[in-house]
Amino acid sequence: MKFYFLPANQQAVIRKFRQYFNALGHNYTVDQVAEFFTFNGDEDDETLMTHAKTIHDEIVADRNTLHTTPMPVPPPQRRDVMKATMEIMEFMMPDEKPVVQKPRKGMHLGVYRRGTYDCTAGGVSSKHDHVLVVGEGIPEVFEDRGDIPVLELVPGQQGGKQLHLRPIGETRWTMFGGNFAYTSDSRMNRINGGHPIPIFDRIEG
Repeated sequence: MKFYFLPANQQAVIRKFRQYFNALGHNYTVDQVAEFFTFNGDEDDETLMTHAKTIHDEIVADRNTLHTTPMPVPPPQRRDVMKATMEIMEFMMPDEKPVVQKPRKGMHLGVYRRGTYDCTAGGVSSKHDHVLVVGEGIPEVFEDRGDIPVLELVPGQQGGKQLHLRPIGETRWTMFGGNFAYTSDSRMNRINGGHPIPIFDRIEG
């Protein structure tokens, strides 16, 4: 399901739930969050609110969290979908209300691949032509909109890995898969001397 093909009210629900998932530590794209929902294309706001509550109940079950606060009863008239979603957020996990973080900002870099053979074992750089790079020293120019992967800049270590990029929030061991990220934007020159930065997005096991 492609997020940008959905109606604006459905996009609004998905964006709000993506913020909630990110606050819980899940780095989902809007397309991934859209897969959690089942849309026929003509749902009204109350139907979308029901979808949202279903997702909420699944989250509660997965976290083994007792949830006894009743959900608000939607009035019969149609309501603004953002207002309805915010009401749902207020009743989600009362003991663990998420703090909505500011959107990540960084620089857009293009992905440069090594020919047609994929050595990343399905890494993000094998599926996307552009990435958003964030991290210390990276100019905060472009906001994370969830449509491209977010990579974090990892400083080089003496006797270890060189300066590289890896999927943000990834805790597993990552390796270089043969692809690089690069931009001609002069604001990135001081990061790596204007050279392409290797992407460590190959994960085995």
